Parts: sequence; structure tokens; C-alpha cells
Amino acid sequence: MVKKRPRESITKFSNDRQKESTDKEDPVGGISDFYVCCSIGGMAMVIYTYTTFPGLPGGDSGELITAAHELGVSHPPGYPLFTILSWLAIRIIPVGSVAWRVGFLNCILSAVAAAVFSATILRLQCSLGAAIFGTFLFFLGKLMWTWSITAEVFGMNNLFVALLLYLMVCFEDAEGPKQFTISRIGAFVCGLALCNQHTIVVYVICVAVWVILCLKSRKSLHLPALFQLSLCLLCGLLPYLYLPLSAYLRLGRWTWGDQTTLTGFLTHFLRKEYGTFDLSSSRKDGANVLNGLRAYLFHYIEEYSLIGCCFTIMGLHALICRLRMGKEHCLLVSLLMCVVYLLFFSWRANLDLDNPLFLGVVERFWMQSDAVLLLISALGFADACRFITKIHSMMPRIKFDVILSLAVAAIQIQKNISVCNQRNNTVVQDFAYNVIDSMPQGAIVLTHGDLPSNTLRYLYLCENYRPDLQIFDQEILTYEWSVPMMRESYPRIQFPGDLLQLATGIMPDGRMSFDFTTFLNANYNRAPIFACIGVQKHEMSWTKSYDIIPHGCCYRMVKKEEKLDWKTLTKEAEKMSQNWTYPYDGFDKTSWERVATNEMWHARQD
Repeated sequence: MVKKRPRESITKFSNDRQKESTDKEDPVGGISDFYVCCSIGGMAMVIYTYTTFPGLPGGDSGELITAAHELGVSHPPGYPLFTILSWLAIRIIPVGSVAWRVGFLNCILSAVAAAVFSATILRLQCSLGAAIFGTFLFFLGKLMWTWSITAEVFGMNNLFVALLLYLMVCFEDAEGPKQFTISRIGAFVCGLALCNQHTIVVYVICVAVWVILCLKSRKSLHLPALFQLSLCLLCGLLPYLYLPLSAYLRLGRWTWGDQTTLTGFLTHFLRKEYGTFDLSSSRKDGANVLNGLRAYLFHYIEEYSLIGCCFTIMGLHALICRLRMGKEHCLLVSLLMCVVYLLFFSWRANLDLDNPLFLGVVERFWMQSDAVLLLISALGFADACRFITKIHSMMPRIKFDVILSLAVAAIQIQKNISVCNQRNNTVVQDFAYNVIDSMPQGAIVLTHGDLPSNTLRYLYLCENYRPDLQIFDQEILTYEWSVPMMRESYPRIQFPGDLLQLATGIMPDGRMSFDFTTFLNANYNRAPIFACIGVQKHEMSWTKSYDIIPHGCCYRMVKKEEKLDWKTLTKEAEKMSQNWTYPYDGFDKTSWERVATNEMWHARQD
């Protein structure tokens, strides 16, 4: 239930309001605000559900869904909370495909985040118009809308960001035992948040430092209190027990890593295979903080227009006024943690922002900072509306702020609906079907890259489509855990050792290494071998013995001396892309639909 705060002036235009009005509290305000927040969240839920993907989206969705379906482990850091909830959604939701059910779960999480975000604004402003404005400017923005309707972890991360902001406001308002109760709830939420997207660790650290300093200043910090807070944090981290349990039981036909040992668990938890604080394992030379900050500034202006930027500036003024009155230090802390996050993320986001696809990857992590700035923007909106209603006596009667905020929401819908409405978008899933349908009976398909690996694996394992094939990610062969963890799930693939290396032989620890040529030789007579899209570049000895023959956007691996039936091979290859009708430039440059379409059209041209 949202408790309504006393209405108080925060700018020079409202400092002369009657003191008694600031001391009153509507006894039913908490109940009415609760229904307002539920209504806002419900509206977001309807919009998200209507526009969500009917099937499989691009990106990491296929891998996350497959890990949940198989009770395996996702890529680092594992996302145990998302995996568990997705597994429940797959089994509880009675309609839709496996992918749609997980996407629907994300719609729910994002809608709840919208409700909590509006509750935070109401606690700060007691203004319905400001809550509608800030919430829908954010949650109906292109970026937020896009990642609220796909099977990804960002909806859950946005929910935790909204919860942290709300709890910060509640903590500052509370006194005595109630304040410590809120701090314990906050510690638990911080632990849960770290079970999802690790970028939130910057916010968690900033909030923890602020809470500890506040408790210390009020002489509420002592050893038992620290123990309780630490225990609550550890309880929030309990979902991470899923990782070693899943690895030990080996329930999933797809999993990432071996977390049965402490070293394996820490490797996964700390993302050592990628670089603990990096987005990618391959750093781009010349990437710097200024480029990242500049890109973020352009994003904010384009995403929320000059109107949103102006209200953000006005909100900063409102924040200064509140600080002078000794209020809303939580907002100052929020702004500081937003700045720290942007600086840190811009430093470590080691992707080429000139590449549209990589820019799309980076943009997703900006929602975390957008939340803080748009919360401040709501303050500016409330101040502007308060000033206008002060000088125009008719404005309070017509609920000027509510009308204006609904107009902003309508503009956001009109602006973004054509881009964000994915209810008929099956491009990525069609790509996967075209590729997998073109394969001959019993083929071994070695995937390379996120698009084919995640999509083909989803159809193969979650939809049980073409079970005669053996679809395996060739990129993971270089990881020490790959063959021991996956060998039993792929009995028709012969692994001639324990680890892909530059040469075949016995390693100092007794394990057998093999090169890619040895791997191909071991399986060549068992089934046709295809590489989609392309062949791994870690070990290139295979080029001396094998050629690659184009098969649509994939390649067939053939021995150099083998005689080929080119007519048959050409006919089989044409099946993949001959019915591809999506326009070549018909999708956003940052989208996976654009990547899939480009691959198919290039295959037709070849």
C-alpha cells in the first residue's frame, strides 16, 4: 500500500502555501494511491501483452528460454532467479508457445515495475499527473517498451531498480524501528537484484553506503543490526544455490559452465570468461568514457525528446529546492549513483558503438540510469503544473496535470507503437525454421554466433523440432567444461577428447586435447556436417583437409578429395532462402531481425 505524503511546496512559486495544508494527510490517500498504481501497471500490462512477440525473439532470448526449459544454467552470471521464474511460467501458463510464456512473464515484471515506479513518484509528489507523466514517459519509451515485451532479464532488472528507488524514499520517511525494518527489506531486495543483472551492483553499493551512514548518524547501527542486514542480503542471494544444484544433477541438455566446484561457481558468478567488468571478451581498442557518455546523451534526447529533457532540468532545480528544505536526500543519492553508474558503464562497455547491433546491445543497460533521471523529470513536471495552476484559477478544476500527462502518454504510444508492436513479428523464428528445415536427415549442425546458436537450439530442445538432428554450439568447445558437461546430451556426436586445442595429444593433467580436424574426422562418416553461420576461428588446422560449400547462410564441411554432386547440393541449399520475402532494409539497424534478413538475402545472392 502506498502511503501518501503531505503536500509540500518545493519551489519558490509554492513556498507561500498555507502551512496547515502541508500538515494534512488524506486518511484514504494510501488506498487511493494503491489503486492508481495498480491502474497504471494494468495499463502497461495490457499494452505490453498486446504487442509482445508471438514466438521466439532474437538476442539471448533463445538461450535464456532453453536454459529455463531444460533447468540448465544460462551464460554468466547465470541469472538463477530469472531461470527459476521462467521455468515456473513455462509450466503454469496454459497457453502460447514456450517462448511466448517467458515473454509474457517479462511483460508482467515490467508492468509491476511501472506500478512501483509510479508509487515512488506519488510518495514524492502526491501528484497523479506527475505519476502518469513520469511512468508512461519511461515505460512507453521505445527502449523500455522494446525490452519489456521480449524474453530477457531487463524487465526484472527494471523492477529491482524501481523497488530500490521506492524503498529509498520509504527509508528516508520512516523513523525508529520502522526505518530499520525497511532497511532489512532493502537488504533482501538487494540480494535478489544481484541474482539477476549484475550492473545493478553499482546501485546496491551506493544505497548500502547511504543506509549505513544514515543508521550510524541516528545511532541505530550496531553489531546485531549489521548481522541482521547481512543475513537479509545473504537470504536474497539464495537463488544462486540453483547453479551448483543444476550442474550437479545435470538435468539440462543445454547448460553453461560447471558450477559443482567453488572455482567453477566463482568463474561463472564473476563472469571471468567474459571479463568480470566487461560486456564482451574482446575489447575494442579506443573505446572510452567520453564516447559512451556522448552516446548516452544522444539516446536520452532522442528517446524522451526535448520535453523530457526540459522537465529533467526543471526536476534538478526542484531537487535543489527540496535539499535546501532538508528533504529528499534519497533523490540526491539516486542522482549520484546514476552518475557513478554511467561513468563506470561507459568505461567498461567495451563494444564498438559505431556498430548498430552493438549499440543496440549497450542501449539496454541505459534503462537503469533512465529510471533515475525520469524520476527527477517527474519532479520538474509537478513543479511546472503547480506553477501553472497557481496563476490560472481554472486549472485545478480541470485537472490540468492529469490531462497533460495523459497527452504525453498518448504521444509516446503514437510515436513508438509502429516500432514496438511485435505481435506479428516472427522474423527470427522464421529464420531458424528455414535453416533447420534445409538440413538433411540426421545432420550434425555446428552453430557459430548468437543468432543461429540461440534460435536453432530453442527449436531443437524446447519445441522438439527436428529431433533427428544434432545441433551443437561449436564455440563452447574451447571451454574446459563443455565436453564433460555436454557429452551425455549429444550421444550421436563423437568427441575425440576433453577439450578443443591447437593440437591433439595428452595434456599435463591427463586430459586429451583435440584439434578441429580430429573432431571433424571423428564425425565425418557418421552424418553430414554443417557450420551455421561460419566456422570457429580458434583452431584453423581443418582448412588443410576440408573445404566449405555454401548451404544458404550456412556451410557444408566436405573433404578436399571428395567428389560432389553439385546439382543435389545446390538444390538443397536453395531451400533455405528461396521463400524468404522479408525486405532487405525493412528493419532497424540495431535489431536481430535486420541481421537475420541480411543473412538470408546474402544467401540468395550467393
